[in-house]
Amino acid sequence: MANVNSNGVGANGNSDIGFASINGNGALVAFSSEGTNLYPNDTNGTADTFVHAM
Repeated sequence: MANVNSNGVGANGNSDIGFASINGNGALVAFSSEGTNLYPNDTNGTADTFVHAM
């Protein structure tokens, strides 16, 4: 199990995630989040979509 809802330096995202999906071989996880701390200067107030390589 891996935490994909983090900002890359260990801090957890400050919002729930949704619409998570894992590709067929488990190498990629895609999800949406309204978290504002997953990348710098996220101030648009809307959900963003992320893809995380496992």
